[in-house]
Amino acid sequence: IQCTARGSPAPYINWRLNWGHICRDGYDNGRCQISQSIDSSDPSLVTGTLTIRNVNNNDAGAYSCEALNNQ
Repeated sequence: IQCTARGSPAPYINWRLNWGHICRDGYDNGRCQISQSIDSSDPSLVTGTLTIRNVNNNDAGAYSCEALNNQ
């Protein structure tokens, strides 16, 4: 799943499942990975990617992303 956000400074993209945290504390046994990249031609534009391997019924729900920065 991908999410794009723009901000100054460039935001960090955080992911949630059913409005709770996802990909933390090892709850997913390492199946979940979060990455993000900054657009080389527009440093205020960030694309976040959420990858879940070996998807199962417990992964069903409402996924959302939120853009955070320190401003």
